[in-house]
Amino acid sequence: MDLGELGGDEPHFEDDDDGDEEDDGEFDKRSRKRQRRAGERNVALQHIKTIVIISICLQNTNERCNCLQGWMGFFMKSTGVPEKVIEVMAHAGLSVSLSTIYNMVTSISKEISHKLDEPETIQRIPIHKTNQIPCRSMNIKQSTTDGNVEVLENLFHQGGIGDKSEVNFNAEHDVDMTEHVILVHGDLLTKERVDSVRNSRKIEHTPKNRLQYVVFLPGLFHYKMACADALWRTYIHPKEGREDENSLYQHIGILRPDETGKMVSKPGFRRVHDVVHHDIWASMLDCWRLEAESRNTEWSTLERFATSKPVWEDIINMSRVIVKKFIATTQDLDAAREQPPLQRDKRFENQTLRNRDELLYVDLCQAMNTGDIGHVEASFLPWIHMFKATGKHKYASQMSRFLTNLQFNYPAALSNIVRMNLLCNPTGKPFAFRAVDWVVERNNLYTKVIFRGGGPNGTLDHIIKESPLIEVYRNCHVTMENAFHLQHRTIRHAAPDMTKTIQKLAARIKQKNPHTKKEGRRSGGCTDGGGGVSKVNNAVESFV
Repeated sequence: MDLGELGGDEPHFEDDDDGDEEDDGEFDKRSRKRQRRAGERNVALQHIKTIVIISICLQNTNERCNCLQGWMGFFMKSTGVPEKVIEVMAHAGLSVSLSTIYNMVTSISKEISHKLDEPETIQRIPIHKTNQIPCRSMNIKQSTTDGNVEVLENLFHQGGIGDKSEVNFNAEHDVDMTEHVILVHGDLLTKERVDSVRNSRKIEHTPKNRLQYVVFLPGLFHYKMACADALWRTYIHPKEGREDENSLYQHIGILRPDETGKMVSKPGFRRVHDVVHHDIWASMLDCWRLEAESRNTEWSTLERFATSKPVWEDIINMSRVIVKKFIATTQDLDAAREQPPLQRDKRFENQTLRNRDELLYVDLCQAMNTGDIGHVEASFLPWIHMFKATGKHKYASQMSRFLTNLQFNYPAALSNIVRMNLLCNPTGKPFAFRAVDWVVERNNLYTKVIFRGGGPNGTLDHIIKESPLIEVYRNCHVTMENAFHLQHRTIRHAAPDMTKTIQKLAARIKQKNPHTKKEGRRSGGCTDGGGGVSKVNNAVESFV
């Protein structure tokens, strides 16, 4: 048997026609060297086969002796081998079963995940369960200023809050609110109507009639929706922003190929929210790939970088370098714009701008879920600039006024109370903080949809009558489900598996190469024209 063929050696070189003796000697020398290496490989292959046979025999004796089979199963899982092939290998004794492989992945993931802690917090709300008492629904038209005042007075009456100078004040059950303030959460339109009532009631004598006790807080759920709408107005809605082959609109064709038309008309909050998260995931994977390859040419893929088992300090250092390289700042962008047109890379500028804005939105979502109100407050100023740049002037004005009151006008004790009550936690669990207006919207769902009654029973009077009982109904459902061990009782859908889609988008980003500077490269969407991107960048000051 030819040792070269068995060892997988290189093909033989043929002699030259001239038959030179020096060439023949050199050829013989290389031939002997190849044969020696092939012999060494053959010995190594025999050792491998011996180890495989011994491992199969050991596993057949004791299932826990499965070191080789475990590595083989983990290797096949990481390379995308079909499940049928893995089952064949498992039955042949060369791999562990599919269920064991999945358990290995879960176990290793849990072992590593303890290092991936939450980002550093600024000011966190203590974890506690927020208890709510639903009030009775009201047949009041809220679209008018008078209607909003009626709603406030009705809520205070149901809660036993009043003014002792009034005739209908009940000293036994009511609480005098003359020396207190009441935090009221609501959307932008409610805030404008309450301000209108205050301006018209300045001449009233009592604090209650002047609505002086009301401290209005913006609903952070509506604030987050406004942030998503600002991103939509900047990167998706403008027609000129879709021409760039690396634009967010082009990425939507991969993330949501059946909804490209809907994304440019009226996509809704949830679609924009998901698209922003998925797009920044793919972009950051490309940034990590480039940074890893710049440090070691052998790390050409993230899989190779992961198998090298980098230390945690290197991960932190690389993440900071990625922020400096691939996240736009006003200083770096101004310097790029001052260069001659042939030296600029507008695609790189657009990509770093979008990375900045999408990361800002993801950071806001993370901070709200973890109850880090300090991070939420820090996000107000950059988003105020973006609101103003995208035509959301009312939101920019109201958020500016609230931020000024919170940091300068309110007493320190009141400011701290406001911060601690901007978010609530209905379940009392970590990473489960929600905006107060989100809880109100959920109560509306239970009141108007789930517990409204069916058929002719779904009348307005029935809804008003049943509205204070929504928490009682929910607790009753939980009690019965737990008592009788009912399954399939949740209405919460599992998150979709976007692995293949993100990989496809990451491959496109790698192909277009927007994170590598190339002088003179242009794009369909310009960063110094009149589009949404340029407006945002001109308005936002350096905050990264």
